[in-house]
Amino acid sequence: MVGILVNNSSLSDLRSYIQASNTALAGNSFRPCTTMDKRFDDAARVQESNLRRVEEVLDARLRHIEERLKIA
Repeated sequence: MVGILVNNSSLSDLRSYIQASNTALAGNSFRPCTTMDKRFDDAARVQESNLRRVEEVLDARLRHIEERLKIA
């Protein structure tokens, strides 16, 4: 009988902990997600910039080859 009461108490504590965690995640007090979103956005911008640079270099090389072979 004592074991049942202890388990019930533990489950009740766990439930209140989960509810508090959910409240913290749902509220505005949880900022790490916005920080991570900003980091991902910054990384995406850097990668896009790098890809543009590579595209420009490849385009210039292709244009040079076309001019040399008089294809274009």
